[in-house]
Amino acid sequence: MRTTFARQFNLLAAGTAVLLAAGCDPSDSVPAAPQNVTINFQAKAGSTAIGCDTAATAMGVTVDKTLQINDFRFYVSMISLIDAGGNRVPVTLDENAWQMQHGDHSIALMDFTNKDSACSGAAKAMHTAITGTVPAGTYSGIEFELGVPEGHNHSSVATAEAPLDVLAMNWSWQSGRKFVKLESSWDNAGTPVNQTFHLGSTGCTGGDAAHPESVTCTSPYRPKVTLSSFDVAGDVIVADYKTLLASTDLSTGLMCMPGASAACQGITAIAGADASGFSNGTQAFFRVE
Repeated sequence: MRTTFARQFNLLAAGTAVLLAAGCDPSDSVPAAPQNVTINFQAKAGSTAIGCDTAATAMGVTVDKTLQINDFRFYVSMISLIDAGGNRVPVTLDENAWQMQHGDHSIALMDFTNKDSACSGAAKAMHTAITGTVPAGTYSGIEFELGVPEGHNHSSVATAEAPLDVLAMNWSWQSGRKFVKLESSWDNAGTPVNQTFHLGSTGCTGGDAAHPESVTCTSPYRPKVTLSSFDVAGDVIVADYKTLLASTDLSTGLMCMPGASAACQGITAIAGADASGFSNGTQAFFRVE
């Protein structure tokens, strides 16, 4: 009996030693809970906040146009914070009418207009801040894509989850979404001169109604935005309309879509995509304040 008891005691002691060596000490601390984050965005023209009720002044290459904002929306996706070691740590989004989380794909629609019908209709909600969680830690930067991931981009608006169900962001001729929809106008003696910038994937083929996720696009126009100095607790990400149109002649109407013209390619480059639709690494549309 004593021999059996001693053998059992020795086995228990050996097992405990293995657990301790493996880092399974019962006294180990419980991992920290994820931390909540709010990532604030703002639409500006230079230093002035803009929207339905505030025009963008001194616009264009000749800085002589005042633009009434009619629409200012864009999708952001694959959102990550950057830690001190340069690691990209994905943000898990809260799911609501403006945000969705599908596995490791995060998608949010940012909307800076508080009225519908080209800013001339009834009041509507805006969405200017992304909310979600990240693992507890210290972060000093942010990275995201401007647009919708390809696997989600070509779903039917009629059956898609929010925020991919917004008809105004549908781009029917490419069976996808407008990643960016910026529309404004200036008044020419009572006649509006429209300035439109739409960004979305082109060269899209494949797929069908039953398998929209199998569509592929040769020119994604989904630029990556990296802001290496960003304090999520106090900073704001600014989308600067003045910078975007700084080299554009607004004296006539503008209908800008990817590859439509040299002027359009200039705007697209500032938004972060080259002429082939891939990230150019030099976007200037977004900055941190």
